Amino acid sequence: MPAVQLARLKAQIEWLAGFFSQPEDFLRELRQFFEAYADWTYRPGKEVYDAIQMDAYHVPPLVMRQLDLSFGPICRKAPESTLELADRLWSENYLEARLFSACLLGSIPSSHQDEVLNRLEYWSQPDNERVITRSLLTDGGRQIRRDEPERWL
Repeated sequence: MPAVQLARLKAQIEWLAGFFSQPEDFLRELRQFFEAYADWTYRPGKEVYDAIQMDAYHVPPLVMRQLDLSFGPICRKAPESTLELADRLWSENYLEARLFSACLLGSIPSSHQDEVLNRLEYWSQPDNERVITRSLLTDGGRQIRRDEPERWL
């Protein structure tokens, strides 16, 4: 896969953001987005293969980070739509969709922290991939840790 062109990536994310309030259309476009940045040549070693059993696109970390940064303001403005989209993303059986779902939860404002905590608790299952549990706790709990650290503890 060639190097990621940041200007092009931002334009693609802006296009994707246009579908934010339409979960099914958003998912269709997000799948195409992930496929465009997928590393289909990635072949994990035995240790990595044994550690992660979920399907993955192997999208570069820069792409995932830019998604998180770009959607943060949108999530703060539309928490109900964000919760709906996070639920839909969580139902996808791809690593990147679940990681992005956790990032969306971490951007929801304090006014909806009960819903976020419910999802974090429900989604944090012992049989999750370790990377997903880590993302739920670090990315998904980001806003709660910042605004209400005692509640987080």
